[in-house]
Amino acid sequence: MNDNRVIENPFELRPCPFCGGKAKFKSTYNSNDPTTILFDIGCSGCGIRLPHFGELKVKLWDSGIFEITKDERSKLIKEWNGVNVKDEKDL
Repeated sequence: MNDNRVIENPFELRPCPFCGGKAKFKSTYNSNDPTTILFDIGCSGCGIRLPHFGELKVKLWDSGIFEITKDERSKLIKEWNGVNVKDEKDL
């Protein structure tokens, strides 16, 4: 049985600052740690990407419930959208 479910994306990515193209998440499997998804954000038009990956880490409990233990999506979205993460406290 394949029970894939898509959860609505609450994250809004601004268009590419260089070409105006659509920004997208791209994920990759972390072979060193199967509980971690590495991802970056880039433009589907010109191909420009953020210079580093973010992490989404999950834990599977005995009951079958997933717990997200690390989530850097908001951090990378702020970087892509032009918010300086270091100055976030001042917002």
